[in-house]
Amino acid sequence: LLRIGREKMSKKVVNEYLKKGAVVFGVDGSVSLMLPSNALENDDFSLEQLQKAVGGQIEFYPLLVNGCYVIVNEEGLLDGLPFNWNFYEYSKKRVKVVGAVVLVPARYIK
Repeated sequence: LLRIGREKMSKKVVNEYLKKGAVVFGVDGSVSLMLPSNALENDDFSLEQLQKAVGGQIEFYPLLVNGCYVIVNEEGLLDGLPFNWNFYEYSKKRVKVVGAVVLVPARYIK
C-alpha cells in the first residue's frame, strides 16, 4: 500500500492511481494506492487483500463510481465504523458508507 498521506484528497491523484491499481479511501482522510498482491501471476486482487483493506468481510456497494466497483466492510454499520467523509466527497455526495472503501477499476473484477 502506498500512501499519499492526510493531505486534501485530489481527484487528479486518485484518477492517476486508478490507472495503476485500486484506491483505498481511509476514514482518516488518507488515500492510498493498492496494487494486486499477485501481480506477477495475474492482475487480480486477492480476497484476503481486499478484506485486509476494509478490515473484514467484503461487500460490493450496488453503485459504480466513475466506472469502478466500490468495496466496503460488510459489517461496517454493525461494527460501528465511522462515516467515510473522504469517499462521500469523492463520489459527489452519492455514496454514504462507513469504514475504509476500496475503489476497484472494473478491469480487475472478473
